[in-house]
Amino acid sequence: MPSQFRAVPLTEDKVAQVLPLARSLQPALELDAWSAFARRRIDGMPRSGIIGLQDQRGYFHGLLAYQVRDELAGGRTLAVDWTTSIQLFGEADAATLLVRELDALADRLECAAIEIRLKPGQRRLRQWLQRAGHTLQGVVLEKRTAAD
Repeated sequence: MPSQFRAVPLTEDKVAQVLPLARSLQPALELDAWSAFARRRIDGMPRSGIIGLQDQRGYFHGLLAYQVRDELAGGRTLAVDWTTSIQLFGEADAATLLVRELDALADRLECAAIEIRLKPGQRRLRQWLQRAGHTLQGVVLEKRTAAD
């Protein structure tokens, strides 16, 4: 059965539409902050961008924000620092496509590795990624500073 979703680059005219989906990761996210973040990623294409997982009706069920980095040890790396997908009615098509799109995007951008940052509560997405061959390679520690 073909997927009911397709991966599409997010464009500026769709940024406000996906704000509720972005809030699934950051509930207090405001439109201005989201728009500024999205615009920076969209303007940096192809070395950065946001990919949306869109259904046939035009609704988004997943997002991934990426940047290409040149790592000292790993070479060109697709760094995904922000990703989310939702499943409605128990369907896993969005998460499945998201995992496939990561591989395809890394291939298109000639990246030797994919690095994905997840929030601690994204256990289900982590399981999908691990089933697709992604492994835990480190831990990210964060401290908020006064500049925040």
